[in-house]
Amino acid sequence: MDDDVREAIREHGIRNALLTSIAPTGTISLYAGNVSSGIEPVFAYAYTRKVLQKDGSRTEEEVVDYAVQMWRELKGDAPLPDYFVNAQTLSPADHVKMQAAAQKWIDSSISKTINCPRTSPLMPSRTSTCRPGTPAAKAAPPIAPTM
Repeated sequence: MDDDVREAIREHGIRNALLTSIAPTGTISLYAGNVSSGIEPVFAYAYTRKVLQKDGSRTEEEVVDYAVQMWRELKGDAPLPDYFVNAQTLSPADHVKMQAAAQKWIDSSISKTINCPRTSPLMPSRTSTCRPGTPAAKAAPPIAPTM
């Protein structure tokens, strides 16, 4: 927080003290033009998503990560650099390291998903406490990306 805000809080106190949170943004980001998935790595560079329509029917729409789309527009079919990662290529330990780095700036909570392969040595559970250096996993069936 800026110094003037800190000083005002010291002088007057604060109500509703939780100012910053990172909420789940995977699906929500699609409504904003797929520009950010928050603290989560992108699920996949491209995949097909089934979308429920008003009349109850379903359509299939391709979702392409915004950064990958921009890379393709600039570089064509050139291979993606190593710093492009997705939920399938980022290790569980790196997920936790990323969350730990962001937590310094968050005064309430971070909602975080860690996708693990079926062969992961981690013990799956429905809820886990994530601390740097502590294995954590969310049990979910794997979904294969299309790219």
